[in-house]
Amino acid sequence: MQHKRPQVTKLKLSDLSLTGTITPEIGNLTFLRYLNLTNNSFNGHLPNSLGNLRRLKFLFVLHNVLDGPIPPSIFNISSLEIIFLGGNQLEGPIPPTILNIPSLEQLSLSFNSLTGDIPTSIGNLTQLQFLDLSDNRLTGDVVPSSLGCLVNLKLLELPGNNFQPGPMPSAVLNMSSLVVLELTSMGLFGSLPADFGLHFPSLQQLFLEYNKLTGPIPRSLSNASKLEVVDFSGSMFTGSVPASIGDLSLLQILNFEGNQLSGGLEFLSSLMKLVYLTELNLAHNQFSGFIPGPHVGNISTSLQKLFIENCSIRGSLSKTLLSNLSSLIYLELENNELTGGIPSEFKNLEKLQVLYLNGNRLEGMIPIEIFQSMIHLGTLYLSQNMFSGPISSNIGNLTSLQSISQLYYLDLSLNFLEGHLSKEIGNLQFLTTMDLSSNRLSGFLPENLGDLQMLVNLNLSNNSFSGPISQSFSRLISLNLLDLSSNSLFGQIPKSLANLRYLSFLNLSYNRLEGEVPNGGVFANITVQSLMGNPALCGATTLGLPPCKSSNAKRMRKATIMLKYIIPSFLFCVTMIVSVFYLLNKKWKSKRPNSIDRTPSLLHQRFVSEREIVRATTNFHEENLLGTGSSSSVYKGQLEDGTIVAIKVLKLGFSKPASKRFEAECEVMRNVRHRNLLKIISSCSTENFKALVLQYMPNKSLEKWLNNSQNHILGVLERVAIMSDVASALEYLHHGCSRPVVHSDVKPCNILLDEDMVAHLGDFGIAKLLAGDHRSATPTSTLGTVGYVAPGVSIFKHLSSFQEEHIQLLNNDHSHSRKISLF
Repeated sequence: MQHKRPQVTKLKLSDLSLTGTITPEIGNLTFLRYLNLTNNSFNGHLPNSLGNLRRLKFLFVLHNVLDGPIPPSIFNISSLEIIFLGGNQLEGPIPPTILNIPSLEQLSLSFNSLTGDIPTSIGNLTQLQFLDLSDNRLTGDVVPSSLGCLVNLKLLELPGNNFQPGPMPSAVLNMSSLVVLELTSMGLFGSLPADFGLHFPSLQQLFLEYNKLTGPIPRSLSNASKLEVVDFSGSMFTGSVPASIGDLSLLQILNFEGNQLSGGLEFLSSLMKLVYLTELNLAHNQFSGFIPGPHVGNISTSLQKLFIENCSIRGSLSKTLLSNLSSLIYLELENNELTGGIPSEFKNLEKLQVLYLNGNRLEGMIPIEIFQSMIHLGTLYLSQNMFSGPISSNIGNLTSLQSISQLYYLDLSLNFLEGHLSKEIGNLQFLTTMDLSSNRLSGFLPENLGDLQMLVNLNLSNNSFSGPISQSFSRLISLNLLDLSSNSLFGQIPKSLANLRYLSFLNLSYNRLEGEVPNGGVFANITVQSLMGNPALCGATTLGLPPCKSSNAKRMRKATIMLKYIIPSFLFCVTMIVSVFYLLNKKWKSKRPNSIDRTPSLLHQRFVSEREIVRATTNFHEENLLGTGSSSSVYKGQLEDGTIVAIKVLKLGFSKPASKRFEAECEVMRNVRHRNLLKIISSCSTENFKALVLQYMPNKSLEKWLNNSQNHILGVLERVAIMSDVASALEYLHHGCSRPVVHSDVKPCNILLDEDMVAHLGDFGIAKLLAGDHRSATPTSTLGTVGYVAPGVSIFKHLSSFQEEHIQLLNNDHSHSRKISLF
């Protein structure tokens, strides 16, 4: 007995990344009922031999790269029930032979390049339930009247074609069986009929967005009681939103964005019955008035997305609204006229991921504590408001919260925030965009900004940041935009910025940068606008900057000056000095006080820049802090030549009296020179930064020794030596200077001890230079710390020897004996 050969009835080759053309031999599989070639990379034409598959019921060839026309032979297969050819590059008209398939139930030709009209014969497909012709190049009437004959049609999708604009087709209004209707971007105009909702008793999804429909939203829409999605966005509807929308009890998504709807938001109270509502979009309309607080709080707790931006709504944020919307994921209220602060009820929005409140009139401090419960917050836009307060109470606390370490968009620009940028900013490891521009932020840029390696956009412009551009910026490997313009940054531009491969926009204008502009990378295409306002920059001559002076050229000029001017002058001076030295030597020796320091003064020995001070103190690190006062702090530092120094820095934002103390101290130290006075190596004074570079005293102050903080008790000889040093310094100030000096603040913390325990008097911030006959001058008023005021010049007036001054200082001056008593 002869057995029948097995026949192929089903061929499924989907999702296999197959390439090449579809062989015509496929037409030999005449028993095939199911063919699926979806999600591959087949190219070329559909073979005409597909028409030989007379038993085929299901044809799926979606998402390939097929081109050419649809073979007419396909529509001669009378057994076909489903044809899905979407997502290719098919072209040409829809074959009119489509009427030859009376059993066809689903037809999808979307996302191709088909042209021409929809064949009128399509109305003969009385069994058709699914028709998707979207995103082609079809022309003709928006909806052929013949479609009205498809009495079983449940899904109709026609967007993205080139149909002739017109009003809502009457054929559509006859399709009472429709469940999904999508007529997006069809050029529809005119108004919807007043009884629109009565025509669709089974309709669940309605998409009419991006047309030119006008007039009011029909109240009858509520008669389509099975509606779950209503999208009328991007049209021109006017009037108020009918309260009858609240009768659509199954509604999940309501989108009226981008229309011309007006009136108040009272209709929101009618939505409290919509227990399934998850998305409400009212953005970009012409609403006015306030959010009605008492009723809005009753909107479904299932609401996940709420958009009411650009609607001109006023008033404060509704506390009731924020109390109940515990499921919110998106909240966008930007570009309105909201006032007041951010209410504490925000803490109830624990699931919030995106928050837009920018472009309002919100004020006060940002209550960072409300964000502690928002563990999913990824986008925070609070820009263009009136938030104020120190940065430590805003960004500083915000970035220290591990609960929002997933934040990737942070925009606090165009507010009145002030203070320093907290180093905790480095905790936001996932941050991709940070915009803090146009505030009042100051201080140095934190080193750990370089830890934000996912950062793409960084804008810190229009603030008062100072200090150098950190080398840590070279670690921002993902950076595309960097704007540091309009600050007070100084120093050189780090060459490492040229190594950031993705950096395409850089703005450093209007700072105090200096030195050579780097080459390569973003600097290859940088414009003069990005560097202007930095007059000390050089190089980049194509941008009009001056060339940088080479070190060789400098050495040659110095050598020429030496040979031509300095050496002859030096020889002449040596000759004159040798000639008069012998005559004056004895006279000088007899007149110079024995206690005067015979070493040259270190005052202004060399120039020290603000940048070198920052580097010397490791950016004013706490480990280098020696002490702090009311108007200044003292740091230990190491200069570039290796010298260990103490650096006295006036506190940022120093007051006018503090500035005067700085000037007074400089003025006094220019006029004194003594071995028991603290020496000044240099000073640095700019508009925003003032500092003194002082001789470093490794044994700290006398106060610490008297308090036994060094675990060492001063011996009698050490006490006498220190007492003698201080008295010697005061004797010199009162009698040994060309202009007598009143220190006015002698106390143990201002007496410093070097490595040999020699005492040095310092802190001349409130000292006075006396003019004229100081013997008749009256003592100065009390300016220093009570109990520590130095005596007036008059107490030394009748003393003739160092010993007498020493005894008088200890026994007769009560202000000193109270604290500088060493026994």
